[in-house]
Amino acid sequence: MRNHRDGTGQNNKYIRLVYYHKRKLYIILFLALLILFIIRSLGDGRNDNVQLNTNISIQFDRFNVYTPTETYDKEEDSLYSLMMSDYFQSKLLYKNLAVVIPFPEKHLEKTLNAIKRWDQVDRMPCDPSLLVNGKVYSKLSKFLPDLIFYTNFGRNQKIIDQITDLINESQWKQCFKSLQFIHANLTEEEDGYPRGPANQFVKFYDMPISRDYQYFFYMENDVVPIRRGWVLEIVRLTYMTEATRRRPFMAIGSTVREKEAFKRKVIQRFHVNGNAIWSTSEQMRKFLTLVQEYYQPHYGKGLMWYDGEFFEYLLDSRNWLVSSVIYQDFIFYDFLQNYSQWPYNETLIKQDFPSTYLIHGLNNINSK
Repeated sequence: MRNHRDGTGQNNKYIRLVYYHKRKLYIILFLALLILFIIRSLGDGRNDNVQLNTNISIQFDRFNVYTPTETYDKEEDSLYSLMMSDYFQSKLLYKNLAVVIPFPEKHLEKTLNAIKRWDQVDRMPCDPSLLVNGKVYSKLSKFLPDLIFYTNFGRNQKIIDQITDLINESQWKQCFKSLQFIHANLTEEEDGYPRGPANQFVKFYDMPISRDYQYFFYMENDVVPIRRGWVLEIVRLTYMTEATRRRPFMAIGSTVREKEAFKRKVIQRFHVNGNAIWSTSEQMRKFLTLVQEYYQPHYGKGLMWYDGEFFEYLLDSRNWLVSSVIYQDFIFYDFLQNYSQWPYNETLIKQDFPSTYLIHGLNNINSK
């Protein structure tokens, strides 16, 4: 009997010991998961429970460095005067520029509607009346960009004819030096969303035509002009940014402007959106190759979200030797504001941001 009792006591003691260690292990695992969750939350830059101080946000949004008092015509005329000046004509190194409009064939109707918006007086690429004078046009024409329509598949003559007819009927066709059509020739595997737009962007750099230009403005069909003269502003911004920096830049564009963006990952908030002025320099081409090689193990062939992935690459500490040299060549500027699918108030943006000429997004609450 004594041996039996001793055995039972030892068994109970063993069970209690196992239970104690299991509970201890569960507590450790719980704490480890909690720490991991906190680290991931901090790393993602998310904080859904943060309450924004809306008073500060509104005051900042409505703060102007200056209040524009000139009419559109005077503002636009001043841009023409700058481009006609001796400084612009002889001191600045001449550059070929392009406005590139990429779209999949299935979005032809959306692209045609985007072009039709340019016929509105306050959304025209430039004021054609200022180009009537032959002497003025001869001086300015070399600075005007080419207009390039860029489809995802191969050549489609019906698409070319529809766009050409629409532009020939427009009042603003003289705002561009020439009209061209190029084709990415994507396969079905390379197409689709989001890989298709990324592949289309990358393939532009592989085309011989890309070497005809120093910079191009990549303008998807959901980019809306809100001021007339936006083509001239792109020309001015490109030339003067390079002149003041005394070196080429990689891109000029907008970060996310949507009010709830503070809940998103850091990389989703702080990257230049693809609708931007992009360089075609050798430095940009080398950088593009580095990013593609970086993502090769993750995605296989091609990128997924090229604009965000550029900055994800730059923010990776392993790539510091690259980002420390070129990060400053990506410039945030509000000539375009990126709202994408989120709502915005075009009237307020025109009022509060005099340097904004374009908005990426079609969700204008003023039009509803």
